Amino acid sequence: MVAALPSLVGSGTVLVLLATGSVARDVLVGVGIAIVLFVLYYVLVLRPARRPPPRRESNEAPPRNDTGN
Repeated sequence: MVAALPSLVGSGTVLVLLATGSVARDVLVGVGIAIVLFVLYYVLVLRPARRPPPRRESNEAPPRNDTGN
């Protein structure tokens, strides 16, 4: 199976190295990917959701509650 990988994907050197690597390295790569994804989720989703709404100036009127009537 591993010998067939290079013919399927160009040179396939990366796939062959990943397929023949150690379990510990695979686990570290998986954990690294999970950490990167969590950091992106935190920065792009969780942190903006925690920000308080922008403060209004004292001379601004409150937002209208336009019901369409």
